[in-house]
Amino acid sequence: MRYQTRTVKGHERAVNHDFAVAEIDGTRGFFVIMDGTSKPGSGQLAQGLAQGVISAYQSHIAQGADDSSQDLVEQLLNGILVDMHRQLFTNQTGTTS
Repeated sequence: MRYQTRTVKGHERAVNHDFAVAEIDGTRGFFVIMDGTSKPGSGQLAQGLAQGVISAYQSHIAQGADDSSQDLVEQLLNGILVDMHRQLFTNQTGTTS
């Protein structure tokens, strides 16, 4: 599998706060793209959230979580995002989507 990413830096800052990460394990590909805003801390937040989601997803799959349907993937990701939100936003500033 091949993939490529491209982001466009916003006008507010000299640096790009966007972040993308992919994990491919042979049977599935998982991509997370975060759009960091111009607020301070957004780049670190985008990176931490993207990497955390990938890591948590892999951990759940290794523990036997089922991602064989769209509904199961959605449930798994919703739970991961709730957990990640608690972890990241207590110590981070910035915004990302």
